[in-house]
Amino acid sequence: MSPSDATYKHAQNREDLRVLYAAYGILKGKKYSEIENHYPDENHPLKEYDKSIERVLKQHKFLKD
Repeated sequence: MSPSDATYKHAQNREDLRVLYAAYGILKGKKYSEIENHYPDENHPLKEYDKSIERVLKQHKFLKD
């Protein structure tokens, strides 16, 4: 694997794991600020992943279409 491919794959895997961890937190009834407590809830960086988090929850049948 080339270094550029490895860098891209690492970034993608990191983002995927962040989304999965956020979905897990949502299932446990937590808010974004409780999942990653470095940021306040009103402008939390996880909000940009809302669609990805919803997709994971739907994929695993935790949300209805």
